[in-house]
Amino acid sequence: MFRKSWRYMRALFGEKPDQLEDPDMLLRQAHNEMKLAQLRNRDAAIRLVAEKNVAKASIEDIQKTIENLQVKIDVARKNGDEALVIRLMDEKGRFDLKLIAATYELDKACNNIDEVKKAIRRKETQIRAMTTEALMQAKRRSDEQLDEIRRNRGW
Repeated sequence: MFRKSWRYMRALFGEKPDQLEDPDMLLRQAHNEMKLAQLRNRDAAIRLVAEKNVAKASIEDIQKTIENLQVKIDVARKNGDEALVIRLMDEKGRFDLKLIAATYELDKACNNIDEVKKAIRRKETQIRAMTTEALMQAKRRSDEQLDEIRRNRGW
């Protein structure tokens, strides 16, 4: 946002005022903004997908551990070792809590990925609007130049 304001001020005071509405400048600006937005969004998407993959792997590991603990609990019950059963049940309870936390992290990562997708779509829409505006201004300018040529030649 600050960059846009700065460019506006430079165009207004430091450069030709015509450049404020120069379609080529607007197209270059839209192109540059699109590149920057793509880079930022790509980096965010890569980070979020990595977080999602880590959360999935963590959930799988925790589920395997819970399954192993359940098998150990069943064996300890068959052997009549109630102290071991209680200790293993406590440990399984801790892993159940870890599973809940890991599931929450996975949901959060998926939601963040959705937010990045929305931001990408929003930015693409803004870029398309800027491009359309610049192209319309270029067409208007071209039409004005043609009209001026026609007037000068008396057509």
